[in-house]
Amino acid sequence: MTVTYEEIKALYPGSTHRVSRNFIKSKEFNWIEDFGPMGTMMPCTCYVLQGEVTYQFGDQKINISEGECKELPGGEYTLHIGEGDVEIVNVWKLPFDT
Repeated sequence: MTVTYEEIKALYPGSTHRVSRNFIKSKEFNWIEDFGPMGTMMPCTCYVLQGEVTYQFGDQKINISEGECKELPGGEYTLHIGEGDVEIVNVWKLPFDT
């Protein structure tokens, strides 16, 4: 599946969803081994437009490669990236359930 950020934004109206685009340079992202979990996120849909990532929620690891889309459960997580640069688009349904 090849999809662009603009196509993803068009699928999810701003009144019902939040769409967030992130670029991560692999050479700038080596601090995760030193500092551990990145934080907490709400459940969302994750599209990887470039590169490869692994989200880890406790013992659950979710691998997402370029061109793939997967549902993330939310909670405390760690993000690991592959060897190259990464472009990620996360989509959250509004309002957030707390």
